[in-house]
Amino acid sequence: MELSVAEKERYARQIVLNGFGLEGQLRLKESTVYVIGAGGLGSSLLLYLAAAGIGKLVIIDGDKVQLNNLQRQIIFNNQQLQKNKAAAAKDTLQHLNEHTQVEVIETFINSENIRKVVPEGSLIADCSDNFKTRFLINDYAVEHDCVHVSAAVYKHQIQFGVFNYPLKNNERSATLRCAFPESTMEEIQDSCAQTGVIGVVPGIGGMLIAAELIKVINHQADVQYNKLITFDTNKMSMQHWQIQRKKQ
Repeated sequence: MELSVAEKERYARQIVLNGFGLEGQLRLKESTVYVIGAGGLGSSLLLYLAAAGIGKLVIIDGDKVQLNNLQRQIIFNNQQLQKNKAAAAKDTLQHLNEHTQVEVIETFINSENIRKVVPEGSLIADCSDNFKTRFLINDYAVEHDCVHVSAAVYKHQIQFGVFNYPLKNNERSATLRCAFPESTMEEIQDSCAQTGVIGVVPGIGGMLIAAELIKVINHQADVQYNKLITFDTNKMSMQHWQIQRKKQ
């Protein structure tokens, strides 16, 4: 696989970056990312992954675009109201970068279909909006050797991490359940509809996921695994919480 002349011009600012180069850009082109959720987190994530030159994006979402989404889900517009979010996101991304292939799966992820739509060993971007779905994705990632990059938004705060990342000797890094081990977390209802959110907050969360995914794809040494990272947009402060792998 090679880059075309147009691709080299499009990604010139990345290719010139020390330590990235043509090899890094080719890795992005050869990669596939499964994005679960095209809402507030997924919107900015998808835009930046497509702009960066990810070869294939698989978007999984069964929801429809609503007027109150547009305050934060910047991938959509007024003409896409009531359209499936995954399909609407594809329309936008195809106008942004014709070199990125976009596949749409118009369904909510659940325990019955996750094995059908997410292959073993996949790179998963978890942009879901509840702990029940996050734990489902986590458990599937652990069982099927997927790298799982996830973020959650609560009011002015973002929590995110890189989970189940491959280490030496066939070991894996800490998982989401290592950071949130209590089963009662599954009952927490943390949607933006209930708690409220400034639109830019999930946008930043999606960009943080995108930044880590690009590092994961390029096997960079500073991937932030074994950590739960919180970013408070009010205080503009970031904290890193070390976590260790536990038996699942």
